[in-house]
Amino acid sequence: MHKIHLTDSDIKTAVLSIIQKIDQKPDLIVGLCRGGLIPATMLSHWFKIPMLAVNLSLRDNTVINGSALTQLISNLPMYNHILIVDDINDTGETLSYITSEITKHSNSHTASIETAVIVNNVASDFSPTYWGQEINKSETPSWIIFPWEAFWILQN
Repeated sequence: MHKIHLTDSDIKTAVLSIIQKIDQKPDLIVGLCRGGLIPATMLSHWFKIPMLAVNLSLRDNTVINGSALTQLISNLPMYNHILIVDDINDTGETLSYITSEITKHSNSHTASIETAVIVNNVASDFSPTYWGQEINKSETPSWIIFPWEAFWILQN
């Protein structure tokens, strides 16, 4: 498997690329734990808007620890434009799930929902709205190592 080590500079470049592509300023950033928190925080500071961390992990199509998602859904009427941020769109399961849940629970309130990732796997079943760079895991199986993961990987 091909390993791709991203640097802090790569992350900054990707986030700036995402910022340049955004047409409408969101009024809430949703950062997906764990990998989406750093780029979500960067975007939240840039736009000077609040960020909500959602600890959403999908294992065997089961939601684990979705309490912040419940909080978000109950406060949907407060937001018109939500940007969901993660580090990678790998299979698309997580981003597909959260956008579907928000849409399903928005009722008559129609919030605009967009997604942003540092790395987009074009072979995924989900297409994010914004991304910093693209890979195609069906052509080149790759393991992306983000700067916030590199320390632990190098130690083990």
